[in-house]
Formats: sequence, C-alpha cells, structure tokens
Amino acid sequence: MEIFYKNIRQYKIVDKNKDKIANLKDILIDLRNGRVVAFVTMDHLCFLPTDILGCHQNEIQISNKFFLKAVNDLEQINQCGIIIGKKVFTKSHEFLGRVRDFAVDTNTNYLELIKVVKKFFFFLPIKKCEINLKNIIEINEKEVIVDDILIQEPLRQVDLATA
Repeated sequence: MEIFYKNIRQYKIVDKNKDKIANLKDILIDLRNGRVVAFVTMDHLCFLPTDILGCHQNEIQISNKFFLKAVNDLEQINQCGIIIGKKVFTKSHEFLGRVRDFAVDTNTNYLELIKVVKKFFFFLPIKKCEINLKNIIEINEKEVIVDDILIQEPLRQVDLATA
C-alpha cells in the first residue's frame, strides 16, 4: 500500500486489538537509497517498517506500543533528510520544479514516487509531474537529480492566459 506524505496525519497507529496507540507525524527516509528508515508519531516516538503487521485505510497496525522507540535512539538518523521542498533537476541541469509530495510503499519500504510542481511567481502552478523511484538518480542535501527522459514525456501545463 502506498502512503502519501500529505496524508500521513490522517493515519492512526493501532495495536493487534485495533486500540489506538498514536497518530503518525512523519516518515524518515534514507536519502542515499530512498529506503524508509522509520515512521514518527506525534509524540516524537518512532517504529521501524519491519514492525508493521498491516496497513489499512488510515491506520497502520503494529504488535503493541512497546515497539515505539525514541527518535534519537535510531542509528540511521544521520542519513535521513527532508525531501519536501527540494529542487528537482534533470541530468542536463533543467529545472523541473520542487518536490511537493511523495509516496512510500509499505510493502517494499522504499520511496515510490515524488510529485514535482513548477510554479510561476510562487503561487501559480505551471507544470506538474510524478517521478518514479527508478527515474531518480540521486537525492542529496540540496536537490534531486532525475533522468533526462522525463523531458520528453508530456507534463501537464497550465495556460497562463486562461488561468
């Protein structure tokens, strides 16, 4: 099942008996390979993707609340970073826009796709595209680099005269 970043605050963390443990707040992703490192709750506790028993509509099931750990106890915390807002460029340095949303797959525990939006004067979207993990070359501290093939694919564009 894929979980979009913009919808994560709707997800509840429940135990085997469907009792609510916490609400989901964030997803930590390893920028080197796109792997999900941990899911973070509103209480700043986290659990690993391997602790998930099932993922259903708006709830993630884990065995019990004892699987929750402090975020600072994670060994991989130094490799994690923020993806939302990063600039997206092709290999040939064409600016595609900024990352506005992303999805992770709870079956593979990897980043599945990113949604990129290019705006005109910071508020009017003029280009939107979705980029799969296989087309992402690198995610570093400043930007996301993707394949040039995306330039040839049609992107949804907004006509500024009618907008």
